[in-house]
Amino acid sequence: MVRDNNGGMIKPVIVSERMLNALIDRWRSPENKGYFVRGIPGTTPQHNVRSITLLDLKTGKCVTAGTRDNAGALVKFSQQSISKSVAEALAVKLLAENGAANEVKAFERMVGFDASGRPYNDHATYPDRPGVPFNSSVNKGALKTWDIIITQAKKQKRDPFELYLGFERQLAGNSTLNFKQDMANGEFNYRPAEGQESNNMQMLAELQADGSLDNPREEVYLAYCKACAIMVNTEDAARIKAGLRTGRYAGTAGRFMSAEKAEVLTRSTAVHGMYDESGHIFTNTGASAKSGVDGGLIGSLPSKIHGNPDIIFASHHAALNPKGNSLEGNRWLEKLSSMPLIFADDKKLSKVSTLAKGALRNVRDKAAPAIAVPARSPEAMDLELRAGMADGGVQRLEAALNHRLGDHYKGGFYLKEAKSGKSLNGASLLLTETDKKGNDKHYYHVPDKHNIEKVIVTWALPSEYRLP
Repeated sequence: MVRDNNGGMIKPVIVSERMLNALIDRWRSPENKGYFVRGIPGTTPQHNVRSITLLDLKTGKCVTAGTRDNAGALVKFSQQSISKSVAEALAVKLLAENGAANEVKAFERMVGFDASGRPYNDHATYPDRPGVPFNSSVNKGALKTWDIIITQAKKQKRDPFELYLGFERQLAGNSTLNFKQDMANGEFNYRPAEGQESNNMQMLAELQADGSLDNPREEVYLAYCKACAIMVNTEDAARIKAGLRTGRYAGTAGRFMSAEKAEVLTRSTAVHGMYDESGHIFTNTGASAKSGVDGGLIGSLPSKIHGNPDIIFASHHAALNPKGNSLEGNRWLEKLSSMPLIFADDKKLSKVSTLAKGALRNVRDKAAPAIAVPARSPEAMDLELRAGMADGGVQRLEAALNHRLGDHYKGGFYLKEAKSGKSLNGASLLLTETDKKGNDKHYYHVPDKHNIEKVIVTWALPSEYRLP
């Protein structure tokens, strides 16, 4: 037993590969839920590739679970917008090296630390500060951040991207990190329509028109694309986040930034790192989190155990929600944020309960309903409900969806059990028929924002529910 932050005694949850694998298995999404990144050639998102790493800030130890290749190495992904947090830290570092009296304030005059409440690709800047983006996470702010890096690197007569790559390699403790040239070039050359510039190049033109861009648009954008195309795994990403959280390089006592300034940037990321979903994520997890559209997610979670530092979190699963953030990564982050996590050496693991089925039930019973762990994953629930349908039921349900939605039907659905009448808010009845066990089942369509439609299954009518 250990003490929580309020002085009470709690039973800790030991961080282990077994625990993380159990978490992944219980929260698998049905196949094809969500969507994959579009418009970035060279990405190879797959629904069955998943990984999570947790890092202990006391020791630097990583615990990892997830998909590995035939050689046993963790599957890599392009970091994409995770690079924005690294770029922000590097810009502040360079401003200090080049003589800024207060490097954080100097950066904030050019790129804010405020939530915009807008999507990542919105063009808005402060209404009373033309040419100043709200933060470094939205694309316009990230592009201006790269403009700052290039200007400051040139003062030192150094190559801006090589400076960035070396900085990230030190954060990750991995000298082999590199970018995919074809991916960077593909994003740089992408045109959404004949003759039309990309959204990012249009943003750079706007910054230029506002007098807020010091370097050529093409130079800024290519450096940004190369940073997004750096390939990492979740252990690299966790060490990068640990460095950003502490102001130290991986495995060293050397600082690139004071702890106080690293704390300012950490709080800034908590405000805007997940775009217009940032408030929801912070309210539900307390994490300072940053996402990338190839499904990467990094965060620092406040520890629930008294005296322990933050838990560093990194994950990868490529299916995205409508906000552009990893569906499963968000879910894993939320579940882990409810647990009193603690790292222990292998000798202690046998003496303290690990998060097997019994401990999962223990967490579920003590957690609030919003963060309860179900007995089955969404994927398992979908498969079980499909298997129970009468012969031809899947085809009849497809036909009913097609009839109901017409041209708006994208194809595909996933089944979910109703937990209460609230599950059917906004729903419309698609089909009623008897399943293989002779039970009358009702299938309701619930409007969803994903590429795959949600169908709620129940054997009770809404009027028969007792709402909580």
